[in-house]
Amino acid sequence: MVGEEESLSDKAPPIAIPPGMVYTDTDGKIVYANRQFLEMLAIASSDAPTGQTLAGVLHVEPTAIHEFVMTRERYAQRELVVVYRRVDGTTAMFLLTSSPSYDQRNKYVGMNIGVEPRRDGQGLEKVPLVTAVGYALPAGQKPAVTLDPGLNGQYLEMILNALQGMLARMAGPRMREGLVKVVADNASQHDWPLYVDGDQLVLERYDIPAETCANLISEALEYAVAVLGQRVVLYEIDELYAQLDPRIQEYALQSGLSLPLIKRLAT
Repeated sequence: MVGEEESLSDKAPPIAIPPGMVYTDTDGKIVYANRQFLEMLAIASSDAPTGQTLAGVLHVEPTAIHEFVMTRERYAQRELVVVYRRVDGTTAMFLLTSSPSYDQRNKYVGMNIGVEPRRDGQGLEKVPLVTAVGYALPAGQKPAVTLDPGLNGQYLEMILNALQGMLARMAGPRMREGLVKVVADNASQHDWPLYVDGDQLVLERYDIPAETCANLISEALEYAVAVLGQRVVLYEIDELYAQLDPRIQEYALQSGLSLPLIKRLAT
């Protein structure tokens, strides 16, 4: 069925934060997958793959992606191209990036895996490739939600995803679900453009005022700090910022959502 590796890129392009994000624990089991990942693979929110391996979700032989999902070398980042074969015979291509995650004590706590749809393999000729038998969206069908490119919303989503992944890895799924409830309850109370679909936080739109983003981030940080402590949360936020697309960092600085603000909100 699957699993033969080929070579696809001369030189891999610089990696920004991809839309789909998956966090695994030390055993390679998924502890959190964001809404974009679920949409790209046509997985219902109620069927979130918590507890499964990435190989199982993609329907590839575990040996084909073992090295990609189990690298523990600090700051190492690996890439993998997955050609996802649909039931109707058509295919979708995804670029996956993985990097190990450590807590503030330098203890390995799992993997951060990004998933980005690609139209072709241009520029990826030397990136390892696997073919997967899966259940991606049928050809021509669009995701249920059309994403607005508003940078405030993108930034907010990244912070919320990072905090959810952190809580799931370090405190367990119930603590992550607690964050979802706290943020969603406050959003409902203040009429902020965010709701819950299954167990996923969903932004109604991406052109959200910076002040609203700061309020939502503040609510999420308050919960995360109460569960994990200030030092752990600040460390993880620093790690996130090290990976952020410079364009997002610059915009965040201009809109007042910079790293110093995030740190102030967490204290």
